[in-house]
Amino acid sequence: MPPVPGSLDVEAVRRILHHMDVVPDPDELSAGMLTAVGDGVNDVLVVDAPSGEFERFVLKVGTFSRTEHLRAGVAAAHALRAYTTLPVPAVLAFDPGSDDRPPAVATTYCDGTPLASGFDDVPNLTDPARVSLLGAVVREFAAIPPDAATGYGNVVREAGTEDRPRLVGETESFDEWLHSYATKHFESPAPHPALERVAPDALAFVDANRRRVPAEPTPSVLVTDLSPGNLLAPGGEPPATVDGLAGVVDLERAKVGPVAFTATNLEYLLTAGVDDPTPVQRALYEQLPFDHDHALHDVYRLAAVSRAVSGLDTWEDPDNDRFDRRARAVAREVEAIVD
Repeated sequence: MPPVPGSLDVEAVRRILHHMDVVPDPDELSAGMLTAVGDGVNDVLVVDAPSGEFERFVLKVGTFSRTEHLRAGVAAAHALRAYTTLPVPAVLAFDPGSDDRPPAVATTYCDGTPLASGFDDVPNLTDPARVSLLGAVVREFAAIPPDAATGYGNVVREAGTEDRPRLVGETESFDEWLHSYATKHFESPAPHPALERVAPDALAFVDANRRRVPAEPTPSVLVTDLSPGNLLAPGGEPPATVDGLAGVVDLERAKVGPVAFTATNLEYLLTAGVDDPTPVQRALYEQLPFDHDHALHDVYRLAAVSRAVSGLDTWEDPDNDRFDRRARAVAREVEAIVD
């Protein structure tokens, strides 16, 4: 595995590792021991020790994600390792960072290749075998005991014990959190006429349907950026079952919510812009105890779309034709739900 340069130089990595008890002497690290991996917004490095003084591990640095995002992922990893058999890497250390140092988390290394490369990798995002594995993973996200979570929404901290961790969400009721989440996004649409046009109707729909949303649904771990890219497998090929996965990774920004919202949010991410969503829906929901036309599908899908309404100018250059095409597609999605 040849070294690949990332945005962090070896001196920056040494400074970070001085605050994490994972290597004997960070100053002994050389650039050749660091391999940049992944294609996300944060720096992810595989750290090797050729002489064997420590085991290979993964260092994720919050280049873009904030401390609270990584902390939520750490809490979710603890819960999933405690209550499920998913191959979630163990957390070795977490550093919240400081004014002059980004947050970072060190985890055990999983020997596998992602089943997709970003949200532009449409063939792999929509491959039924990969989607079915995601559905099975989402089912496991819902396998945590009801008392393993308190509250809903963004995981702000963890409580309980090491053997019986408990996730703590930011709000007492799920309907309150979902209403706030969708409202926040629709109140700040990206600068495009189509998005600005549909935002008021979306806000009205969110308000009118709030009472349909349960206040205290059975909790599950919720990851709103989930895709086949979160799943690692030998050779990058989908195994027959989740037991064949090498890793389930990248849990930052984890939340607590009902599994139906997790699935609907995932369905949107995988089918946005797809002419025929049926194969994806079938593969995803065959692993779950409900179908894609469940009672709250419209409300949950609109909440899923809301993030694209506000965040599109972060993901795409507003001066690019791709931004215009995606904005119009997102607006049509909103109209199809609220009309």
